[in-house]
Amino acid sequence: MDNTMQFFFSCASTAFSAAIAYFGWWLKKRDRERQDEEEIRQREYKAIRTGMRAILRDRIIQLYEDCESKEETPFYAIQNVTNMYQAYHDLGGNGAITEIYNKFINLPHKQKKKG
Repeated sequence: MDNTMQFFFSCASTAFSAAIAYFGWWLKKRDRERQDEEEIRQREYKAIRTGMRAILRDRIIQLYEDCESKEETPFYAIQNVTNMYQAYHDLGGNGAITEIYNKFINLPHKQKKKG
């Protein structure tokens, strides 16, 4: 019975060691997958921020050019551009659009029609 117990404990020890090794491998694999997923999320987040900044910048320029050609700014456009300008900077936009924004704000304002 002594040999049988030794054999049993030897097998149990080997099985326990294998289970611990497998668990360690699984944890490493899971951590690696999470890191990969996080890197993908960060790249996507950066792309979304960059794209949104580009869209906001384009719209501000587009509205400025449109209002400049008409030589007047509708009252609602001022608030829209101000909101876009703030969002542009909140997304990390630089000061390149500030000059255009200031020109836009200083365009003559379209008067509401009295009626």
